[in-house]
Amino acid sequence: MGAALRHPERIARIVITNTAAFPADRMPLRIALARTPVLGKLAVQGFNAFARAATHMAVERALPAEVRSAYLAPYASWSERLAIWRFVRDIPMSPGHPSFATLQSIASGLRRFASTPVSILWGERDWCFTPRFRLLWQERWPQAEVHRFDDAGHWVCEDAGERVVRALREWLARTPIAAEARA
Repeated sequence: MGAALRHPERIARIVITNTAAFPADRMPLRIALARTPVLGKLAVQGFNAFARAATHMAVERALPAEVRSAYLAPYASWSERLAIWRFVRDIPMSPGHPSFATLQSIASGLRRFASTPVSILWGERDWCFTPRFRLLWQERWPQAEVHRFDDAGHWVCEDAGERVVRALREWLARTPIAAEARA
């Protein structure tokens, strides 16, 4: 959403799946543990625990081994997992965090897209971005078309892929991009 706010002229439609672009008041214990300086760094960067856990915890249906392997392939070494460690550490939970002001700015800017077509495709069984986050998106964008997938987790496209594609295709057909927006 930060990129969208920097270039709103490029945004004709928005699709949201299990995420946030506004401050949260709680952090799941699993993520808080992954952020701890010594143990978290060793787990995340040393043992690839964050990415490995995601291949099990982010879905409701077991991923085939080859799909799990594909998700893990980019993170085969300590140095390749530095970005994951930095990502986990960069989740801003308080005003003193270096990224908090950026997140606040993004949250405030979301109203810029109040008339933009939005589709929310939400895995309702996400332990991190719970249905409460979906409701917060809906408060910000009441015009959004919402698709709840009651049997899907954080990686809603893995758990409900065919239904997500069908809902997205139908929504895209109903919300054509104006010719001037394509230029």
